[in-house]
Amino acid sequence: MSHSVKVMLVFACLAGTGVGAADVGDDDNAEAELSRIYLRAGSYFLDSSTRAQVNGKQGNFGSRLDFEDDLNLDERKNTLLAAARWRFRDRHFLEVEYFHLKRHGNEQIEDEIRFGDTVFPIAADLDSTFTTEVTRVGYSYRALRAPDWGVAVSAGLHLTRLRAGLTVVPSDAGSLPAVSREIASVSAPLPVFGLSGARRLSKKWTLLGRGQWFFLKLDDVSGAITHAAVHLEHNTFNNVGFGVGYDWFDIDIDTNDSLWRGSADVQFKGPIIFVQASF
Repeated sequence: MSHSVKVMLVFACLAGTGVGAADVGDDDNAEAELSRIYLRAGSYFLDSSTRAQVNGKQGNFGSRLDFEDDLNLDERKNTLLAAARWRFRDRHFLEVEYFHLKRHGNEQIEDEIRFGDTVFPIAADLDSTFTTEVTRVGYSYRALRAPDWGVAVSAGLHLTRLRAGLTVVPSDAGSLPAVSREIASVSAPLPVFGLSGARRLSKKWTLLGRGQWFFLKLDDVSGAITHAAVHLEHNTFNNVGFGVGYDWFDIDIDTNDSLWRGSADVQFKGPIIFVQASF
């Protein structure tokens, strides 16, 4: 997917955590309706796609791997998500969001694989792991406000950590150590800009959406992040409610870091269920 298509997708999408369920209201009632603290915790049901290449230190090229197809890495897995928002002034918000996903796979490979400085031969029994950790911190300004809807602009930083590992499993794993292992890891702090919005559907229901995108080259790492999400929240009790939604992440990184020379394209998409609280 080209960067221009990603931009169109992001800014065509309404976006959400920059403006929460309590964040729409006219000026007369704004202070009563706006919560200073907003918390959300939930579970992603993720469908993942992972493509990566890890080159060797001496300039030899690594194999281009589809981790799900080539190494039988978990394609679907659940993980927890946590987010918090603080309204420190009428239209101004600080946000933080975090999720961590570690997946495993095992496959007897049909072709030789070059991964970093290690060559894994045909018919090797490989254990694979791939860990993705994303921490997002950001600032949002609610630029537009109406009785039943609101729009905010945001800027922030995505700190993305990727770690991939391959290990040969010997035929008698209970008595012999693994004969070879290779690990690659990279951290990519990437700034993002976005647009977010909320629409009150009724006294209890609110529709929210968010879109973010950015591309940057910094030292030995260049990358692009695209994130789009749509959530539906229900204000079930006075300060506590529930919600469902759908999130889509695309992380595309090229790196010449000492611990990972190559590239990675990781995509997550899937539904989310969560509980939210405001104070």
